[in-house]
Amino acid sequence: MRRAAFTLVFFLTGCNSSDSSKVAPESFEFRDVTLSVTQLNPNHNDSVENSGLSYHGMFYLYGKEQGKIKLNGQDKLTFTSPSKHQFNAKNIPQTGSLAEQCCKLEVSGLQDTQYQHQDNHIWLAELTRNNTVMESFELDLPQMAQFIYPGESADYQQFAFTGNDVVLTWHPETAKDLIKIRYKISTQNEGQDLCSGQNEIIEERVDNLSELNGELVIPADKIALCPHPVSIYATLNYDNEQRKTITTHKQKNTFQFFDFETIQIISLYEDGPYKPE
Repeated sequence: MRRAAFTLVFFLTGCNSSDSSKVAPESFEFRDVTLSVTQLNPNHNDSVENSGLSYHGMFYLYGKEQGKIKLNGQDKLTFTSPSKHQFNAKNIPQTGSLAEQCCKLEVSGLQDTQYQHQDNHIWLAELTRNNTVMESFELDLPQMAQFIYPGESADYQQFAFTGNDVVLTWHPETAKDLIKIRYKISTQNEGQDLCSGQNEIIEERVDNLSELNGELVIPADKIALCPHPVSIYATLNYDNEQRKTITTHKQKNTFQFFDFETIQIISLYEDGPYKPE
């Protein structure tokens, strides 16, 4: 009976959060944050569906004594990009036994054409009350490669395999945070194991990426294993361990990313308009 009572109390506690307006500014702290950054088809600017930057993160806010915190009143958590775009984070809705809690950041299809050309990739997060900053911190995101090819929307729209290697190129100095590169070749025809007995051809590289010197060569003989029309998907992953520990500006609290991912995705689709993978 005593055990059952304890379980019930624990369950009910998990469904409650404190209002941020009742918490003193010095009591706020962030824990176990996550962030996923994706750039889809760099230099493709014709459609929000086919390109752009997306940011999806969870920034769990706690009170040192109150536990989980949800934003209310005049309290806001605002993220400002290097190009001065501003986005307000929102409370994470209650689901099952998990209480409503601050906060999630959701940005999709951001057409920030200057991102790859900027030296500064630092976002500023500010927790404010009545426009007064209570706490803040910076997100120093990895730099993504500035691509030469594909260099414009037409490179995606007019892609066709002509029997030669397909070479993706970028400025090498912009890819210093690159940690993994992967490409996949497949056919658009219906059926199984059409690529010489395989559904798709996949290659991945994680070592000595600087030796690529700004080029990813996708060999013609591998592309030819799949019947026309073909699709090629390249994924570039970026990271920097030094960016995973963050210290806030006001209270000097330190927190780490529980999960962190930054990727670029390039989709080359032969003989027709872009279609998502």
